[in-house]
Amino acid sequence: MGLATLPCRARLLHAAVIAFAEKGFHGTTMRAVASAAGPSPTALLTRSAG
Repeated sequence: MGLATLPCRARLLHAAVIAFAEKGFHGTTMRAVASAAGPSPTALLTRSAG
């Protein structure tokens, strides 16, 4: 199963884990996580709000 077939939440979590591992917590931006996961930064904010 490829990353594109995962639900949006799983893609976002996966992208965040990879970004944190590569750049650390303070070096990771929400925009970078959203870009790596596929959705727009707005979608990331919507998903993380609830």
